[in-house]
Amino acid sequence: GEIDAQTKSKRFAVTVRVKSETVQEIPPISFAYFDPAAGEYRTVASEPIALSVGAASLVGASDVVAAAPTPRQAAAEKPSDSSVSGIATLLGADMSLSAAARTFAEPWGNRLPAALLGALYGIPALGFGVALWLARTSTRRSQASHARQALRSAERALASTAPAREAAPAINAAMRRLAQATGADLRSCQALEQLETSAFDPTKGNAAIAEDLRKELRNVVRQWSKSPARNSASTASRSALAAMTIAIPFALLAGVSSWATDSATADNALQEARSLYQSALAETDRLQRVRLFARAEQAWRQLAAAHSDAPRLQVDWGNAALGAQDAGRAVLAYRRALRTAPGNERARVNLDWLRNRLPVWLPRPATGTLDSLLFWRGRFTSAQLYLAAAIAFAIGLPLLAPWSPRQPRSLRPAGIALLLVWAISGLSAVLAENGINAAVVVQDGVTLRAADSTGAAPAFAEALPAGAEVTILETRDTWLRIALADGTRGWVKANAVEKVAVSSS
Repeated sequence: GEIDAQTKSKRFAVTVRVKSETVQEIPPISFAYFDPAAGEYRTVASEPIALSVGAASLVGASDVVAAAPTPRQAAAEKPSDSSVSGIATLLGADMSLSAAARTFAEPWGNRLPAALLGALYGIPALGFGVALWLARTSTRRSQASHARQALRSAERALASTAPAREAAPAINAAMRRLAQATGADLRSCQALEQLETSAFDPTKGNAAIAEDLRKELRNVVRQWSKSPARNSASTASRSALAAMTIAIPFALLAGVSSWATDSATADNALQEARSLYQSALAETDRLQRVRLFARAEQAWRQLAAAHSDAPRLQVDWGNAALGAQDAGRAVLAYRRALRTAPGNERARVNLDWLRNRLPVWLPRPATGTLDSLLFWRGRFTSAQLYLAAAIAFAIGLPLLAPWSPRQPRSLRPAGIALLLVWAISGLSAVLAENGINAAVVVQDGVTLRAADSTGAAPAFAEALPAGAEVTILETRDTWLRIALADGTRGWVKANAVEKVAVSSS
């Protein structure tokens, strides 16, 4: 092979002879080498190359010397851009870039502050609790209202300076109403008996009520007015209303995003990455084109790491990795794009295209019965499902709250339907979170071992190619225990695998 010092790679030229017109492809060519980083031998294989072979015709030497080249032969001898560039090997993949103005755009609902979810659940629950409390304490609150009215009447009657004969009936009636509203024992009030006695006394009836008697009556009124039912009703009502009034503005503020980015630096890096990508597409030399794609992939990778919630940017990174022949990071980029935007068409098309090019023996993720039943999970992210569930809960629960005896019964079916939406969306979000440990093999020729040791026996017959989709089961030092799509489990080096979900810093 020929060593390329810039890319630190070796290029091999292999001569192939077609012996039959039934041949349809050049099979994969294997190459074994020692990986000093992993401390073990690895085996990589080329991709099969499709061929179209026709029957040969016998010609003599004179025909070869004398015959002029046919138009078809002349066209075959003339190098065309497509045959030289090697872009035909990416036939079927969507290698277009996203619009520059929308590269950093993020889908709705992927950023959910904890305060927003807390408010969407807390405020309706608080309102439901207040409404339930109001319904159960309506009798006591009515009694408290009557007690307040009776208290005001008693205070007005006691403030009167009219003669005892005229003021006593009003005071007596007001205090009787107050005793009935507060549950006080009217018979134990000796001051009221003294008032009645002074009212019918010929010598005291025409005079004003004695000040000491008036003071004693006021003390009795104040004592009766200190009813636990009345105080708890008014205090709890004021506390609940104050809490809801304070929480609502915080809920609105929590939904406002305040994420700041250095847009100038990001735009410059984006322009550089796009320029490298376009240069790679225009390059006709295959080796130089792969080298340019590799440089573009490095630039896109840094941008993708800084903007993990921008699906279009992830797809552009995947396309650069695809051009650089890095199937592992291409699959990783497309999976990350679909995690934040399940409906992204470019990511889905290119991921399916890459999966079809992986070896047929490699287990692939399959769609189960539950995925078919909950079909909407493929259209929304888990964060969007959580938000939809919270909104349905915030609207549905207040509709079921017993705010008033005259509340329309037609609101209950709507509330029940919204709570059903809440349950389904929440369940779908929880099931979607089960893919939090999804990962992709980013190194080629990774051996799946039966234990976390380089000397352990292989747990799978073939070395895993870059782009294999796995699930991380356990982390142990520099090793990961993973599972393939068919359930096969084993250990690999941690640096050979990257998780699809980006951990938030």
